[in-house]
Amino acid sequence: MRRLLCALAASAMVFSVTHSADAQGGRAELRQATSEFRSALEVRGRRGSLYHAAQRLERVAHQRGRRGQLRQAYRSARRILMRARGVDDQLLDQWDVVVRAVRFRRGRPPIAQPPQPPIVQPIAHPQYTFEGRIETLPVRFAASSIEGIESQCRTFLRGANANYVDDIEIGGVRHHNRHAYWRTDAICAIVAINSGPAGAAATVVGNVEGTPFCLAETPARARQILTRYLPRALANTGYIDDFELQGQRYRNQRGYWSAQDVAHMIGAQLPGNTNHVRNVRVRLRGAS
Repeated sequence: MRRLLCALAASAMVFSVTHSADAQGGRAELRQATSEFRSALEVRGRRGSLYHAAQRLERVAHQRGRRGQLRQAYRSARRILMRARGVDDQLLDQWDVVVRAVRFRRGRPPIAQPPQPPIVQPIAHPQYTFEGRIETLPVRFAASSIEGIESQCRTFLRGANANYVDDIEIGGVRHHNRHAYWRTDAICAIVAINSGPAGAAATVVGNVEGTPFCLAETPARARQILTRYLPRALANTGYIDDFELQGQRYRNQRGYWSAQDVAHMIGAQLPGNTNHVRNVRVRLRGAS
């Protein structure tokens, strides 16, 4: 499971508090969330820069007003957390509570309680389907094309007010973004490259830095889909130095690849490709 991307694609922190009761409730929830996050770090013996950033965030959360300081303290803790190593899922879930408290403090609804999403009418005999979860929200899309699946995904996310997404479940497996939050474009690209006919055998399977793809397509069609959607799914991944295709792992031992490089290399490895790998900055190396 990967988490927290290097370039956080979160919305600008515009702190707006509605009336006094909401403001007091928001402060209380944020104080509790920051205190529990700091305590979780103590239990794990983490007393370094992340612990000190959490302490500062907790102190600011106890103060009235100070919206500018709260914004700075939150961003500082988030920046350190995304670079931290050995962070377990329970600690990351505790950080998610802090994020929700910050949203509540700003007067924004949590993603777990979205406004009523639009109803997507299923087609009689869908050729493509996707079923899973986006954060805590169960989703099922059905359409006659992958492009239709992506369109339904975008419609759903607009209604769900899903601005802070770093967990997605595909085929019963949870995938966690270690580097940042996925934007709508990236989420729906991931949905697209994991869509297919129900019960069809997968023909192209792999992952790039933990971002999965699974297609039941001809090599030519899979190449077309991955070239279009994979760079968008990896838009904020930043540092890419390994990927897996059809059970074979490839690792860059001399630098990093761009998302476009990876999409091109994967396409070049599929059967039936007659083009050589061009315009790739670092030579591909297989690793067992």
